[in-house]
Amino acid sequence: MTDEEESKRRRYVSGLAAQAVRLREAREFRCELDRLSWWDFGSRAELRRQVREKEAEQQRLARPLDRETQEDIAARLIRGAVTVRRREISYRNAFHPEVLAALDDLVAEVRERLERASFTAIDPRHFYGDPRNVLALELPGLAELLTPEAIRAHVIERVEELRVIAADDGMLIRTGNGSCLVEHRATGLSLSFTEQEERPGLGHFGAINAKSFPPQWEDFVGLGIGTKLYRRGAAELPGVRWRETAPKAAAVGARGHLHPEDPYAWHWSDCQWCSDQGGWAQLPRSAFVDHP
Repeated sequence: MTDEEESKRRRYVSGLAAQAVRLREAREFRCELDRLSWWDFGSRAELRRQVREKEAEQQRLARPLDRETQEDIAARLIRGAVTVRRREISYRNAFHPEVLAALDDLVAEVRERLERASFTAIDPRHFYGDPRNVLALELPGLAELLTPEAIRAHVIERVEELRVIAADDGMLIRTGNGSCLVEHRATGLSLSFTEQEERPGLGHFGAINAKSFPPQWEDFVGLGIGTKLYRRGAAELPGVRWRETAPKAAAVGARGHLHPEDPYAWHWSDCQWCSDQGGWAQLPRSAFVDHP
């Protein structure tokens, strides 16, 4: 998103926030009106006047609807609700293809969350007033973009977008001085591979560290990109045993695939067999003949 587009989105969100404040105030006046006795004519008339005033202010604040900005806000709400739900059940990214197997359930759960979502879910950084009890679905133009059908379409589209990105095998590679940097071109995810000490009888050890993880790196967890990076980097430095040093959330899938393929080369801290034998780093190659 360009600076101009982000500025436009912020202005639009700020305008919605101002409308949300008026909605809340009008609602509070209506609640107070309901509590008044029917014979308190003067107070009831004054409250009705205030309600009409707030509704008129809201209409004055309403601006021509910017469809692109509305769709951006709706997408943020949907992605936020999907992400919250997915974190409860999987370490993989929110739009991993596995969501399609239970898409009906996910859509229903996301819609239910959105029905309870306050306006703060859109962008709490650009708020004016305190409209926390105004729901996102009450705001102009958003309800039609947050229907179950719209949620379903967005999830399917996002899954396909990430599938295409993950399928890109393009890598940027830099090597030298016993090290290697591998970057997945489509995402910017990159890992550095560094040779370290050699231990007689046990092998030559190395470490892998995240060199560059873009802010949205969690979008790609579980899509196989890490495994591609690991294999490509290790191919540049053959014969090295690679300790587990990358953040667990980002590496658990890749290590889980690579360790069974070559348990001598790839450390995986979750392997109970290695732990029972005294630890992965303490085992020579011959010991892994019995690895399950």
